[in-house]
Amino acid sequence: MGVLKDQNGKIITLGKKIGQGGEGAVYEVVGEPQSVAKIFFDFKQAYYEPRLAEMIPHPPQDQTRSLTPPHISISWPERILRDNGKFVGYLMPLIQKAPDIYKVYSPKIRRTELPNFDWRHLHHTALNLSIAVHAYHTAGYVIGDLNSKNVKVNKNAMVTMVDADSIQIRTATGQVMRCPVGTPDFTAPELQGIKLDTVDRSEYHDAFALAVMIFLLLMEGQHPFSGAPKNPSISVAGPIYQYCIKSGIFPYKSNKTFKPPAGALEFSSLNPDIQKLFVRCFVDGYKDPNKRPLPMEWVKTLQAAENSMKQCKVDKDHWYSSHLSSCPWCERSKSIAKRSVPQQRLAASPVVQTAMVTPATQATPPARTNLKPLSGRSRPAVKKSPRKYIWPVALLLLLGLGFRLFTGGAMTQANSVLGSLSSISLGSGQTTSESQEANLLQKQYPGLDLDSLPPISEYCKGAPSLKLEVGDRAKVVTSMSLRGRSSPEFVDANVVARYDNGDLLDIIYGPVCVKASEETSYWFWYVLDANNNKTWVAEGDNRLYYLQQAE
Repeated sequence: MGVLKDQNGKIITLGKKIGQGGEGAVYEVVGEPQSVAKIFFDFKQAYYEPRLAEMIPHPPQDQTRSLTPPHISISWPERILRDNGKFVGYLMPLIQKAPDIYKVYSPKIRRTELPNFDWRHLHHTALNLSIAVHAYHTAGYVIGDLNSKNVKVNKNAMVTMVDADSIQIRTATGQVMRCPVGTPDFTAPELQGIKLDTVDRSEYHDAFALAVMIFLLLMEGQHPFSGAPKNPSISVAGPIYQYCIKSGIFPYKSNKTFKPPAGALEFSSLNPDIQKLFVRCFVDGYKDPNKRPLPMEWVKTLQAAENSMKQCKVDKDHWYSSHLSSCPWCERSKSIAKRSVPQQRLAASPVVQTAMVTPATQATPPARTNLKPLSGRSRPAVKKSPRKYIWPVALLLLLGLGFRLFTGGAMTQANSVLGSLSSISLGSGQTTSESQEANLLQKQYPGLDLDSLPPISEYCKGAPSLKLEVGDRAKVVTSMSLRGRSSPEFVDANVVARYDNGDLLDIIYGPVCVKASEETSYWFWYVLDANNNKTWVAEGDNRLYYLQQAE
């Protein structure tokens, strides 16, 4: 290998090899102890070069890197490496040694790897995992192959996502670079048996894998689709979990063929709201994938469940859901030789430490989700000329002008018209002429309750430039579904509709500025869809537009 340089022209010297897989090898970097280099084999370089060129300038938000001490939630490629100008790999952060998540949800291995973990820690791990997945989705990525080998868990129940270079990417031009791989026990039923490099994945496919992993964490390593036949004569080809996934059989929900495995934790031990999310994902989501809960809904539910747990009066190391009248772990300890949850020390539980927050707003309600612009494609917010917002008022006033001209009040009414038009604003300083426009909107869209709508915004710091306006017909342009909301807020609970690529929406009100962080905001529009539903949708973020004017 010749002289390696990163994308900034810095010479990079490789140290010893620390790992190797089917696509390449990982090396230490001389002089950069916090970085490692992944060097691809020749036959993989052409495949990964365009992916890395798209990923490196546009990383997901990883707020935990600013904590003290810093924590890396997503191991993201940072610099491209070239050998005499030829792409060979990339630099990424060194991840401190931590167990893979399967060693955490396995009770036996967990006793050795993380002996201080109790049920609260498992809930918090699931919460942190949900926020990390949400960070991918917020940045426009789909993980695709979320599995037990690409998530690591440290002693504070904080997670690190690794192996990011196989994710699904959608470029600014709409090109989709697909994720070609998958793990059967984390793959959604509609993708089972499909050649994965032929299909675009969605956030709802990730939602299935996320729910499987959360179930494994909270149910002592039992896969949600592992079961025992109710009739011993039943036999299936291949693993039972795979048969049940394909057939939509969730053994923990009443069905005719399979029941939970012997010795499994009672499903009723889980917080009732968590039970509901699992049923939505594995039962309702079998028929309609859009019903699967997305990551931030898990965050809200897991956080509430964790905060409301009871401590056992008999064994202080036991924690359980507050809806139960007695400790389920004590009951289980009577029937099995070894405790399913190891003895815990109560001192300095990381569940209540600041370091548990991932990514930096993790312990806050979903309404405070921090979304941040991706570097390299920031579009400054600009004030939109209210052309289509003005014309209904102008038309109404000009009609009045014609009438007054006919009746002899020409000069007085002309001055009135000019004064009215010059006073129209899109901000909080609304004028009386807006009430006339409101009348037009209400006539055009019966049932539109303008009094219940938030005021229109004139300025939106951190939002991309507006490309749409009231009266436009917009087309959805996103590989993932666009969420229609009951109100202009970033709360998963207010999602009332999902719009797919190509769907048409009529813009009937707006825009409203919605703040996502100190640096980032979004323009929201009130739209009418093909089913006559009125919802709020975002025009786009600082990387991609979700809507464009329909031709």
